[in-house]
Amino acid sequence: MRTKITAALLLCIGALSAFASLFFCYYSLRLAFLGATGRIDGAHRTLGLHIGAALFPVAAFGFGWLSVACFNRSRSPSRAARTRTAIRSGWDSES
Repeated sequence: MRTKITAALLLCIGALSAFASLFFCYYSLRLAFLGATGRIDGAHRTLGLHIGAALFPVAAFGFGWLSVACFNRSRSPSRAARTRTAIRSGWDSES
């Protein structure tokens, strides 16, 4: 039961971070377009354009990486299930 809750939580976190990544990708492209065409007016917006142009792609990559990691982790079996191995005892081994 706990693994299902963990998997559902990881899927929710992965979906939210994927949407955040798409948001930052869109605004990175929007800032690049507005900066290239010169549609941003006023000298006071230039600093925000440069800050956004530097930080939005980093945020898009970070949220994208987080979403992929959460999706991959939610599909893998639990760590406890992966580490369980059969340990042979003396009376039930076939040797």
